[in-house]
Amino acid sequence: MRREKFSPLVSVITLTFNGLEYTRKFFHYLLKNTQENFEVIVVDNGSTDGTKKYLHELKSRYSFIKVLGNSENLGFAKGNNQGMAVARGRYFMVINNDVLVPKGWMERMVKPFEIDDSIGLVGCLSNNASGFQTLRDVPYNDPDDFEEYAEKLADSWGNRYTPRRRIAGFAMMINRRLYEAIGGFDEDFGIGNFEEDDYCIRAFRAGFKIVVAEGVFMHHFGRATFRANNIGYKDTLRRNKSVFQKKWPDVDYGWLMELDRRLVDINRELLSHGVEAFQHSEFKGAKEYFEQVLETDPLNEEALFGLALCYRNLGDNLMTLKLLKKCLDVNPDNAYAYNQSGIISVEMGDLESAKVLFSTAVMKAPDLVDAQRNYADVLIELGEYEDGVRALVKILENHPDDVPTLLKMAQLYAEVGKYAEAKKFAERALNVKLEKEKVGEVVTESGK
Repeated sequence: MRREKFSPLVSVITLTFNGLEYTRKFFHYLLKNTQENFEVIVVDNGSTDGTKKYLHELKSRYSFIKVLGNSENLGFAKGNNQGMAVARGRYFMVINNDVLVPKGWMERMVKPFEIDDSIGLVGCLSNNASGFQTLRDVPYNDPDDFEEYAEKLADSWGNRYTPRRRIAGFAMMINRRLYEAIGGFDEDFGIGNFEEDDYCIRAFRAGFKIVVAEGVFMHHFGRATFRANNIGYKDTLRRNKSVFQKKWPDVDYGWLMELDRRLVDINRELLSHGVEAFQHSEFKGAKEYFEQVLETDPLNEEALFGLALCYRNLGDNLMTLKLLKKCLDVNPDNAYAYNQSGIISVEMGDLESAKVLFSTAVMKAPDLVDAQRNYADVLIELGEYEDGVRALVKILENHPDDVPTLLKMAQLYAEVGKYAEAKKFAERALNVKLEKEKVGEVVTESGK
């Protein structure tokens, strides 16, 4: 197991109360699939099935594992609070001992905090959670086969972070800044249930955001401690629901769970209004829509890019660059953000940086013709004529009717006195333009 010393320290906090077979599996996958800088704090709530012996064996083998012991079951809230009180990490991963983690989980869950410090909580997807974090009908039967599915989701959704009002507590990463602002879990909830709902409300009211890392899928057996110790789950749920309602009489639980309208749907509508306003050159109005999205979803790539373009059109290039950088922090493959950053670099006179940015945009999106043109232009500006012309020729190989490139080739040939060649490219550009105009006329006539 390789451990990355240069990543921020994460304190993994888990509780045990019997259920040794689950704890063994939990540690098998945690130690196998976690390469980042982390410590583990286990709080044992009075196990009697050999769990204590197993934990002390782990502790003697791994210096980064700590074990705290209670003589009785103090419950989810109190046990995790004990762990957080001694945790040294920048982030706390509160996770049940009946959860299996996949490769890359920690990096993807830490990433939102590192991009935006207003994010207080990060959750993940699972086969067994509550709310919109649950993926039904997973394509595996044996829990040990979950990794292939988790890897496919990571490949597809690795940069997707969805805003939520509430996340489930089975696997919840907490920003230390949030913990220092609001403290730990409310111990009035006893053995367990509803403490995560309470914590999410407190985080929200303290101004922190909550997201789900949809590129992280964890297998969760679910209610393992309740089953292993014959604890009445429904009775506990009923009791704690009453505690929750007394504490938060003004909170509509359906609103918290997003049963009426999900935040993603509200934000999708705001994005649509923002794009429409932008297309009508109403940049201040569009800016307000994009900012509304970012109030609940600070990692929304479309809103970040849209807001960047608004600032660009309002003349604030520094703010534009800041937002484009955040776009790339969220999604390092965003070719449009590289291209826009390159355009601003050209305007600021930094052609070498622009060259790198345009080149990266082309690499990320080979069909983004605008970036290819910009790359060719900056090469020519830097005096790298052969490479610049080669880049233009490559555009025409794939897009023979690209008028701006045809005109650029005509201009370059004219500048060196090769007027016959210049004329050929200019005529091609004119013919393409005339052809498009004819098509437009036909479409207009047929629509009458």
